[in-house]
Amino acid sequence: MNNCSAKQHSTFLELCPKVKNYIIGAGIILIKIWIESSDKEQGRYFEARIANPLHQRQLSPMDLPSPTKWFEYLRAGDMMLAAADTKQCPWYILPSDDKNAKR
Repeated sequence: MNNCSAKQHSTFLELCPKVKNYIIGAGIILIKIWIESSDKEQGRYFEARIANPLHQRQLSPMDLPSPTKWFEYLRAGDMMLAAADTKQCPWYILPSDDKNAKR
């Protein structure tokens, strides 16, 4: 969604594990949880938000076009998980209840 440049993204992936090591070195317990869901599950989630007037205010201008970027988001998520999953601070990946949620 053009929130950052390719250089900014690569810098983030490079620095993220180092920053987390500083945080852990300071004695902070850092737990990272990634919740998997399929594009169908995300679609149901957004449709429910759109249909519910109480939740419509939570929609951002990025939400409506974001389903068209689903596979790009998956690739970016995979890159982030690969760069930031360390022995000192692993990611805990939780599957959603959706049986279609696969990587």
